[in-house]
Amino acid sequence: MKVINLGLIDYKQALDKQLELLEITHKTQKEFIILCSHPKVITIGSAGNVEDIKNFDGEIIKIRRGGKITLHGPGQILFYPILSLKNKDLHKHLRTLEKTATGVLEEFGLNPYTKDTGVWVCGKKIASIGVGAKKWVTYHGMAFNLTNDFLDFELKPCGLHKSCMDGMFSFVPKVNREHVENLLVEKFNHYLERL
Repeated sequence: MKVINLGLIDYKQALDKQLELLEITHKTQKEFIILCSHPKVITIGSAGNVEDIKNFDGEIIKIRRGGKITLHGPGQILFYPILSLKNKDLHKHLRTLEKTATGVLEEFGLNPYTKDTGVWVCGKKIASIGVGAKKWVTYHGMAFNLTNDFLDFELKPCGLHKSCMDGMFSFVPKVNREHVENLLVEKFNHYLERL
């Protein structure tokens, strides 16, 4: 599976890239993982409600994936697998994303658990999961919080008060972003083999 790291990229550009790769996967069965981060933006999934957003000065985008409101910012790793669902199960794919995040956090001695399409540590949500599928190919995926520096305004990301959201750096302050990205890919591939 090819890994493409786009760095800091506008949400809409990253979505265009996902859809471009989705078409390739649909035609060839080649699969991809996109790693990136976005400037401050809110995406609203099928269960989200724009009325829940207060005092936000960034871009707000309604998208075609599950989940509610997801806040994205440079303090996250966005992990977007572009996978063929041929011979795979979408619900198991969601569990694979959860296991990926918990596996990474366990590598650092943390005790993560899953709840409400996310991964939590000590009552704080570290990773949010929302997946879309088109033409039997997945896109979107997971927002893994490294820092919480983008949560400095009144908003309810994921339908939660901002005090429920946190980043991995609060628990493991000296971790390297590239190392976490590599672990996400490694853990995902490990669990994907069991999908």
